[in-house]
Amino acid sequence: MNESIEFLIRAISRRSEKLANQQLARFDLTSTQFRTLLYIYHRPPMTVRQCDLESFFSKSNPAVTGILNNMEQKDLIRRVTNPEDGRSKVLMVTEKGAALIPELDKYRGWMDKLLTENMTEEEVDILIVLLKKLRNNANLRDQYPGTPC
Repeated sequence: MNESIEFLIRAISRRSEKLANQQLARFDLTSTQFRTLLYIYHRPPMTVRQCDLESFFSKSNPAVTGILNNMEQKDLIRRVTNPEDGRSKVLMVTEKGAALIPELDKYRGWMDKLLTENMTEEEVDILIVLLKKLRNNANLRDQYPGTPC
């Protein structure tokens, strides 16, 4: 049981989430807000829509709405009219949110180093390739075989 891929991924995810929440508390951020802020910041300006976050993070519309509402209350992001389609909104990082990015990028580097500290550079490269394959496989299949639509 402990050697199953799904079990190992969940165990790593839970542990890294707990550590992230502890470390990110000094920025008044949760790990979910941290990932969301970095996602928006590192995309071309005025291009990220809420549905992009829902898809990328595999979260429901109400869950993402709650995350964004909290981040707006903290003045980390703003919803603005989409310059390409006035019927929709895009997300932008505020000055306050952008000011956190250098420290958050350092934290992300620290966490990656912590998770891979006993690996060679080649092993890390292989791990990244394999994790991307796992992610893509998970994105392709939403249901267990035999489950009704």
